[in-house]
Amino acid sequence: MHIRPARYDDIPRIVALGALMAAESPRWSRLAYSREKVRALAYELVGSAQGYLYVAEDQHLEVVGFMAAMCQEHWCSEDLVIAELALYVEPARRGSSAAARLLQSFKVWAVRRGARMILAGCSTGIGDERAARLYEKVGFRRASIGLELQHV
Repeated sequence: MHIRPARYDDIPRIVALGALMAAESPRWSRLAYSREKVRALAYELVGSAQGYLYVAEDQHLEVVGFMAAMCQEHWCSEDLVIAELALYVEPARRGSSAAARLLQSFKVWAVRRGARMILAGCSTGIGDERAARLYEKVGFRRASIGLELQHV
């Protein structure tokens, strides 16, 4: 697997992968997926100093996964905090090195940005414990509890 910064021509594939992620997620599938919103966010992140959007390519140069994050000051501090927005690898490529390599690239990028806090995790309901073990394997530690109040 090869990891690289996303380009504008990758955006249609990222939007499609995002749709797969949303549909697969027991939690996110309750939300209406907006291809236009994801497309606009991807355009904002590509080439932005505050945005991270990288893709994983296979040996045929096909994009099989992506990771997105944003950097901003913490709400009560001028220190930079970087938060993951999404990490997704298509089901057929899970178990490859794609997710781990995306996470490693993300860590390097976040440290270079000077982040005082780097936040990542799984909220999709797609193999959350397996995903948490992967995050821990590359150096993250469990640091918070997420809760949801479900509305119908």
